[in-house]
Amino acid sequence: MSEEQSPLDIWKEKLNEFQKQEAISSDVAVKFQLKKQIEESKQKIQELEKQEGKILPKATDRQDFTVYRLHNNKQFNLLL
Repeated sequence: MSEEQSPLDIWKEKLNEFQKQEAISSDVAVKFQLKKQIEESKQKIQELEKQEGKILPKATDRQDFTVYRLHNNKQFNLLL
C-alpha cells in the first residue's frame, strides 16, 4: 500500500515538472503559461510551509559565494 503524498509534496512535484517543461519549451504561449504556473506553485509552497512552520529566515534563501578578483586578489561575497 503506497503512502499518500502531502499537499506540500504534491506542489513541490508540480513545481519541478513545470520548471522542466519551461526549460524545454520553445512556444512563447506555453512558456508564459508555465511561468504563471511556476509562480502559483511557489506561492502555494510558501503558504503550506508557513502553515507547517517550515519557513526559513530570508538570509538562508540566498546562496553565498566567495569570489576572488584575480587582478588584485581581493575577496568579496556575492549573494544570489
